[in-house]
Amino acid sequence: MSERPPEERPTDLRLGGWLLWWHGIQTVAFLGLIVSGACMHWADSPWAPLSFGDAVTAHNVLGLAYLVSWVVFVVLNLRSGNLRHYRLRDPDLRSRLWPQFRYYAWGIFHREPEPFPPRTDEKFNPAQQLAYAAVMYLLMPILLASGTLLFFPILAPEHALGLPGLLPMAIIHLSAGYLLAAFLILHVYLTLFLHRS
Repeated sequence: MSERPPEERPTDLRLGGWLLWWHGIQTVAFLGLIVSGACMHWADSPWAPLSFGDAVTAHNVLGLAYLVSWVVFVVLNLRSGNLRHYRLRDPDLRSRLWPQFRYYAWGIFHREPEPFPPRTDEKFNPAQQLAYAAVMYLLMPILLASGTLLFFPILAPEHALGLPGLLPMAIIHLSAGYLLAAFLILHVYLTLFLHRS
């Protein structure tokens, strides 16, 4: 497939309105959660910008903002019709992933055209669709549910996976946080790199 010049791409695919605001709120909240979470884990470190108590307070407030922001995202996705871009209903998704992964690994560095450029009816390429759906509708709920259980430990199971209930929740929460941080780095890198290529 050939890549369309930027001026011929559908302009309604750019972030705008509520989606632009949501991205901003999510980014600020998540970066704050990364910093406050790191401060909680390494509170005794001389580089920690927040004390343990301040980090816990910041993490709780930012976590609540993140939760509300995600709920708003889900509701507005349903109301605006934007949810259609996250549905994994393409029977050829698996076969369409290989050309996209090849493009990310090789083609992007050789200025090859995108195999699946954005269109009005298909905003995401196959890899984006899979990644965004997994992040927003699998990983985010895991992160938010485990964070909620850590915030309200009375709701956590007494035991999970053969361990005291809060330990598995903390491991799940931290693991989901690391995966989302890796996604954020990759997301920003590819967004910046693709727009410059």
